Amino acid sequence: MNQKSDQCISVFFNFTADRAFPFENSDEQLINRILDEVTRYIKPDDERLRETKRIAIRFTIAIWLGRLQHGHVISNDDVDAFLLPNDQLNERTHQLTAYVEQLVMQLFPTLTAEDAHREGRYVVMGFFSIGVGVEMNRRENMTPLFMNMLAAFIQIVDTHYNKLFNAHLTVLEQDAFFEVFFELMVAAVTSPTPDEGRNRVRLDAAYEQFPLMAELALAVIDDVAERRHLDITLARGAFFEVLYTGFASIFDMHQVFPKIKVALDINYQIGLESILTDMILGMRAMNIEISEYIDDDTDILISDINNSNIPAENTFIWTSMPTSLEFEQLRRRMNVVKADKFEKMHGIKLRYEAR
Repeated sequence: MNQKSDQCISVFFNFTADRAFPFENSDEQLINRILDEVTRYIKPDDERLRETKRIAIRFTIAIWLGRLQHGHVISNDDVDAFLLPNDQLNERTHQLTAYVEQLVMQLFPTLTAEDAHREGRYVVMGFFSIGVGVEMNRRENMTPLFMNMLAAFIQIVDTHYNKLFNAHLTVLEQDAFFEVFFELMVAAVTSPTPDEGRNRVRLDAAYEQFPLMAELALAVIDDVAERRHLDITLARGAFFEVLYTGFASIFDMHQVFPKIKVALDINYQIGLESILTDMILGMRAMNIEISEYIDDDTDILISDINNSNIPAENTFIWTSMPTSLEFEQLRRRMNVVKADKFEKMHGIKLRYEAR
């Protein structure tokens, strides 16, 4: 998909979704028929397709048909650098490409076989760019050049990961990144200009939850933007959310985050302590150790008494179940403690304060 197509899909997807379809009835019927056929190639065993994927595919088809109806066809073979020749595609991808080619010749008989060939391959790449194709083993269909580009990107991630955490990505983490960032790379090579309106970067929210993952994402994006001569603001808007959440989903927080030691000692409240333990250990953005004792290295105290060795801002006096606001105050304080400990441990200063 080109940049304008990406923007159209984003607008339709966000503001229309499954409500009134903004196309003529005849077009809607055709689009729905094509959607049913495409779904059979993606999910041949009558498995359910996620609704967000169904809607994204539907609008991708609509924008593609609209382009052809206005006489605009793909005029270059750029996709060939990234997608294997048709006879080397795996079976399901080859069948989908052939179906699109036949559809083009049927609906637009004035176009050449070469036009139909390009359109079939471009549409498949467009599907890959919106997250479709995991079920089709999409990685099998990509050229060595594309896979090397993806590997080079992961190497950039590894470089900045090492600078931040003094460690390298594991083999399992690298393999996970191949899937998490696959469509990001496809979108980058099919739409090399970042989409200004794709995402609004919420650094405040990111640094509240996973400040170290946000720091890593910014470092990687700024590096790539410099290498590709991209506007940093646009690059952050296009790629930050994908990288940030990708990092947060893959990395083991116990490996990358400094440990926060919590003393949980509420007299005569064994049940409350048990519930709070589960709630606290369920904070994915933290590396937490809970003890029933107050030690010299205790960071946070949750109790029904104060202790002079624990700063007041790190003490939470709870004699009953905390409210959602009180628990949020605990999470925010732990986030600050986590960031402070990381900065002291590594001798660096994060770009934005964790709050």
